[in-house]
Amino acid sequence: MIKNIIFDFGGVIFTDDDIGVLFDNEELNQRFQTDQKTLENAWTKYWREVGENRMTIIEFYNSLQYEIIGKVDEDFSRELLKIYKKKTHTLEPYNLLPFLKKKYNLYAITNIFKEGYEFKKNKYRLNDLFKLIIASCEVKISKANPEIFQILLNLTNIIPEESLFIDDREKNTIQAEKMGFKILLYDNIKNLKEKLNNFNIKYD
Repeated sequence: MIKNIIFDFGGVIFTDDDIGVLFDNEELNQRFQTDQKTLENAWTKYWREVGENRMTIIEFYNSLQYEIIGKVDEDFSRELLKIYKKKTHTLEPYNLLPFLKKKYNLYAITNIFKEGYEFKKNKYRLNDLFKLIIASCEVKISKANPEIFQILLNLTNIIPEESLFIDDREKNTIQAEKMGFKILLYDNIKNLKEKLNNFNIKYD
């Protein structure tokens, strides 16, 4: 029987943190004048550093610029942060949270940079929805490192076999399953509802 549900943020509850920066951003494409793959590789190279709070988001955007074009415009990095906040929005599973909260303990484990976490936490009143949020920027460990899952277990004493972990990255669900969690790999809201029904989880 499921008593606890643990959500990922980016790609499940909210748009991914690269939405509006890597994609659908004409200004960025003109500034970097590079292909999508190069941009994604540069992003991946530095993302863990900012996600685990070893660099600020401005330093991250500066590094992204230097990696691709060999120079840095810090004003543009600040503009990228504004673009991020403008483009960030909730996805459909977010609307299920108030209903799920009535019957289940809700937690979150998210890889996220400090400024993005504070922005989302305040704007979307996340502390009212989740009993506990484990953010990579605070614990300085990222999924799929098993230690970040262990932090949740240590702080809550929940039982993995009574807990469902939902994420859109397969490597994260694989690690959670190894630790005894029930898992759900998210792809779209229709399939999410079907899979929740399979776990006999009520969301209305």
